Amino acid sequence: MKKRNKEEVLSGQRIKIAALLTGISLLLLSGCGNKAQEAEGSQVQTDIAVTATEQTAAAEEQAETTDPETLDYAYRLHITINPEFRLYLDEQSKVVAVTCLNQDAEDLFSETDLTGMDVEKAMPVIIQQAVAKEYLADGKNITIDLEKSTESGQADTVEQVIAAAVTAELKEQGVDAALELQDAGTPVAIEGADTGAGDTVSDQTDNTGNADNSDKAGNVTESGANNAVPENDAGNGSATNVSQKTKCSACDGTGICQECKGGTAPCKRCGGSLWETCGTCGGSGRQTCPGCGGSGVDATSGTSCRHCGGSGGNTCQQCGGSGGKSCSICHGKGVISDDCILCHGDKKCTVCGGSGEL
Repeated sequence: MKKRNKEEVLSGQRIKIAALLTGISLLLLSGCGNKAQEAEGSQVQTDIAVTATEQTAAAEEQAETTDPETLDYAYRLHITINPEFRLYLDEQSKVVAVTCLNQDAEDLFSETDLTGMDVEKAMPVIIQQAVAKEYLADGKNITIDLEKSTESGQADTVEQVIAAAVTAELKEQGVDAALELQDAGTPVAIEGADTGAGDTVSDQTDNTGNADNSDKAGNVTESGANNAVPENDAGNGSATNVSQKTKCSACDGTGICQECKGGTAPCKRCGGSLWETCGTCGGSGRQTCPGCGGSGVDATSGTSCRHCGGSGGNTCQQCGGSGGKSCSICHGKGVISDDCILCHGDKKCTVCGGSGEL
């Protein structure tokens, strides 16, 4: 009896030990499973972060390489001062992109971003930068050619805003420069603004069929034998159909381009000298030593400046001491000819086409 009870006790202990071992195994397996899940979740989060970073980088790269011509813009301004560039505007006349067309334009916008700026505020900034960098001065021209990408009725308003902003800023800067505003290559006159040689004389007809020879300012244009040419009606010889031609006000009847004077006007950059003066040293070939500020003395030791040897100046790094370079505008011609911003070498007045009449 006692022997049987001992065996039963041992059997019960074995069952308890087996159950305990089973519980421990389950706990261990559960822990490993949680760790595996945590590791898997962490890897998924890492993959998502990497993918997001790659997508962002790709989007930024695509934005940098986007062709402005593919953007949804309403107006495109082709502006020539000496820097040549394009501004793209939306329907609200805000700048959506800027494209530089030469190195001077790259220099002009090296520290300026016009994106998102209203054109009325952007134009004064451009004028200020052009004056500060000596691209714009007395006697120079600013040509702005506006083209519409859609049939927008606001083009005239945009032209007026641009002309007013440019004219006001030129006056503020004290620069006597002429503004030439064009509509898809055709010069237009802006009321209340000095647009230079591009002003055109309007040829209007009133309700009675009589020609009203008056310009934008309301001034009457004198007409004479050379200005009015009647064309008689072939049916009865009467002068009921009258077509009048007036002397072209843009070229004063000469028929030649007033920007380049028929290809004889001196180059505006070099004045016909064929030499472009260095803007850094002013043609001297020397610039102030940055080490001593031009004093020639080392501020620390009181001895001669080791950078300039006590002279206070160094060879100009921009021109290498030459004082300038061959003119990059006329390329040795000395005159405005094929690089004329108005006629591009045609030498004829772009308003009357060389006829001298409108």
